[in-house]
Amino acid sequence: SLSVMTDVTELKASEDRNHRQAISDHLTGLLNRQGFEAVLDSKIAAADAADQELACLFVDLDRFKWINDNMGHAAGDAALIELVERLKTLLAPSDEAARLGGDEFAILLPAKNAEKRARAMCDQIASIFETPFGPDMHLSASVGIAIYPRHAATAAELLQKSDMAMYAKKRDGKNGARIFDNSMLDHARRRAEIEAHIEAGLADDWFEAYLQPI
Repeated sequence: SLSVMTDVTELKASEDRNHRQAISDHLTGLLNRQGFEAVLDSKIAAADAADQELACLFVDLDRFKWINDNMGHAAGDAALIELVERLKTLLAPSDEAARLGGDEFAILLPAKNAEKRARAMCDQIASIFETPFGPDMHLSASVGIAIYPRHAATAAELLQKSDMAMYAKKRDGKNGARIFDNSMLDHARRRAEIEAHIEAGLADDWFEAYLQPI
């Protein structure tokens, strides 16, 4: 009889590399949005199994667009890389961080008391911004916090509500953290209703524009 054997070790290694590249951010090496969303499901399952909570921190940089516009994208990229290096020093082995895109990041923190852990982490995050990222490169961050299972029952809902909390902090004046509460849902609903009315008004010529030169 004739048997043919093939060593698939290199093929498997190549598949693993391709998978890592697909779920990783090319600039920082963190998970990208796709990778983060996949990990989020597994982190929720692990939190359930360990009878823990899971905090999701949605981190958006303040003034980052100014750096890109005035100092160039190379300077912006360097600042992001330095930020991630500082951020990694704060993370425990069970934590997870991702770059969702642009200057938006997410961090997952499993803990028995996830809100306490999240607030402590936000204090640490604020401290890593005290040192400039280069000449005239001062940054800060607005952070939204949502807790599973208190605020959300699913991965998508947890990310959405941490995002809502971050935007609420932006409205409050940036540079700090805010935890999700249900009033943010009311604000999002009102905003969606106003946007729908504006779109309808534009379609039906409700608006007239006037210009008064001065």
